[in-house]
Amino acid sequence: MNQAPESGSTLESRRLQSEYSSAVRTIADSLQEFAEGLNPAVTRFMQMSAALRGHVSDAIEPFNVAVFGRMKTGKSTLINALVGRRLAITGVNEATATINRLTYATGGEQLATFKAHWREASPETFPLEKLATEWTGTEPDVLERIRQVKYLELFADAEWLRDVQVTDTPGTGSTTCEHEAIAQQFINGREADALVYVFPPVAREKDEDDLQSFRRSCLPGSDPYNSVAVMHKWDETYWASGGDWADIEAKAARLYSHMTGLVSCVVPVSGPLALAAEMDGGDFWDNLLALLSTFRDEGQLTAALGMDRLWKMNPAQGALYEQAKQKYGMPWASFRVMLREIYRSQCKDGESARNTIAELGGIRRMREILDKQFFKKSAVIRLNRTRSRVQGDVDNLRDAMERAGKDVEDEAGHLRAITECLEDARMRSWVENRIHKMNAELDNMNRAFIEIDRTIIATGGMANQKSDTVALVPWLAAHSRRFSSPQQVALLQDLLRFGSKIPDDQVEGVYRTVSTLAMDMDPDTRAMAQKLQDILMQSLQD
Repeated sequence: MNQAPESGSTLESRRLQSEYSSAVRTIADSLQEFAEGLNPAVTRFMQMSAALRGHVSDAIEPFNVAVFGRMKTGKSTLINALVGRRLAITGVNEATATINRLTYATGGEQLATFKAHWREASPETFPLEKLATEWTGTEPDVLERIRQVKYLELFADAEWLRDVQVTDTPGTGSTTCEHEAIAQQFINGREADALVYVFPPVAREKDEDDLQSFRRSCLPGSDPYNSVAVMHKWDETYWASGGDWADIEAKAARLYSHMTGLVSCVVPVSGPLALAAEMDGGDFWDNLLALLSTFRDEGQLTAALGMDRLWKMNPAQGALYEQAKQKYGMPWASFRVMLREIYRSQCKDGESARNTIAELGGIRRMREILDKQFFKKSAVIRLNRTRSRVQGDVDNLRDAMERAGKDVEDEAGHLRAITECLEDARMRSWVENRIHKMNAELDNMNRAFIEIDRTIIATGGMANQKSDTVALVPWLAAHSRRFSSPQQVALLQDLLRFGSKIPDDQVEGVYRTVSTLAMDMDPDTRAMAQKLQDILMQSLQD
């Protein structure tokens, strides 16, 4: 509950790519002394290493997350919570009128601007405050501007954006035909690494149709593990139920049952609560605790929060709500849930209050799912593509080394023949020293390539293991009926996705089931189960 707020997240998928890139650079560094004799093969390999070092290779491009949903579902609020900034425009009307791409910037003046990428003109930079005044709404001049732009690029220094690009889309189902056309344009013309589909606690049949259409276009050939659904705006429901989280989870489970085969999971998230916990709160949390201390019990607090009009009539109470509204854009439904939750948790200081709301908001769990479930899978695909290119260069290097070795042996043979004809002792000594030096260089080259081979084997094994782990997730879902209970499947899924430990009282049953499948008559089932068995055994040893 009291985990410190994140200043940024280091993606597991990024760590995977960094490990491999580091191994490639190690190989390249060990080849530098042989560059002259093994060119052009060494030159090509060094260029590959430099690309990885400079983040040029597509193995380390940012992942693209597309946030999609019908209008007024709170997509932009969710994006603000994801990046921990009030960047995407929100409002009661159809706020997002354009395709907005959020990218990382190191700071400075760029953070106060956005860039319009025009269809038929060069990109143009504008002050950020113009986003809300000249690019949202349904006025004729706004709609004309929207028609001429491909997308807007917004900037933030949020650490999470170092590795991720987030694309905010106009909601489908818009009453404005231009907004709807832009949403459909994105659906038909863009690809993404992961899809976040946003909908309220009560889904509609149209949600499923939209989601299927989006996945076919943006995630061609993908399985549901590229898609996560977010049950958003559950604050009213949570308040009405008296703060019953089991009720929220039950609603998410029902929504998931309607979308089976379309998404990997349904995550309850409150964008407003999460954003408040992710942003720098200043004195807000201490002010909140000071106000809560004036209530004698939860019943008095709940009664005071029963009507926003009465709450705002009290100067201290009204000032706190205005602070939440102005700083975080927090609606009343989220505000009263936040106060009641903190009061119940008996938080002692502002930091623990903030962490309580961070956990309730759900955005950190969503980031973890995106990273370990989606980005790692995409990272493995990209890594294998890079590994294929690296392996080709290594094969060329090995061929070059063999040719160089043969050249050295041929030259040494010629020198030995010459030595036999030389009468001058000093000349014979020089030739013999030359032969000795050439053989020593050849020995050094052979030893270096032994180490290179070891590195290649190690990195290849690393990539294969990651590939196996990723491939097992959909296989496990497809073969869930072969397991003794849904709980076993869920435990193994958490092990594969998040590295979660199997509880001690469940280990024996899970291992027995996996071992049975590892002896299956079907070779594919047997092979996958054996991989699962190895991962399970490794987790027990860690």
